[in-house]
Amino acid sequence: MPNGRDRAEQSVLLHGESVQMIVGRMSEWLWGELATIAPLEETAEAPDLWPCRVVLKDGRLFDRVLFIEVTDPDVAADLSDPGERDPAAEYRELLEAIGDRWPEVDPTGEQRKIIEEYLAHPEKFVLAEDAYDDDRPKHEYLDVEQIVRISESPDRLPVAVSRKLLDAGETGMGYYCFELTVEDGRRLTVFSQSFPCFVDLPDEIRPNMIVDGAPLARGMTEFDCGELPYATCLFLPPDAPRR
Repeated sequence: MPNGRDRAEQSVLLHGESVQMIVGRMSEWLWGELATIAPLEETAEAPDLWPCRVVLKDGRLFDRVLFIEVTDPDVAADLSDPGERDPAAEYRELLEAIGDRWPEVDPTGEQRKIIEEYLAHPEKFVLAEDAYDDDRPKHEYLDVEQIVRISESPDRLPVAVSRKLLDAGETGMGYYCFELTVEDGRRLTVFSQSFPCFVDLPDEIRPNMIVDGAPLARGMTEFDCGELPYATCLFLPPDAPRR
């Protein structure tokens, strides 16, 4: 890694644009602030994920940032060498591993169809600018070493609701469909492309007005709400081993 620093960087193509994914070591001070935030899950098997608000050194404020802990410095270092990654090989291994269980994992067949199309025509997913909607927001990766403050995100769902939905599991590969109950009795259906955490609620509804959540069955095509855009911050904790 450059200058022997405990960091890793990788250029990642997302939504047709090159962005920078950075894994740095979190300071003891920020680690203490992060400890005041309830993670999405509290199990030994699940990765630690914290939805937060942050302030950067340049004064910018991000209301929605998902912190993801990387405990192994070798994993962080691997991110610096994109040449070691072969997405096509990973998808072929996935197809083989799931095998005859595809009807159970992906009843509609849509996810398998997308994977097979990617294997046949990867350029459509990696190179074509029109492969994504023009108005789809670009995902940002934040450098933990540029963050000066961490606090509770005003846009995250109540912890108990998010954990209940996570415990229920994904609706399909990489997405969640669920229903939220508002304190006045209204119900909202939601499609989330990542985690049940940051939801684009109607203007008159704040996250603290959500009192319950329940998973929805596969097959729905119309929803009341989607997911709010958010940034990601990958980091090594202060006490992670050094390479």
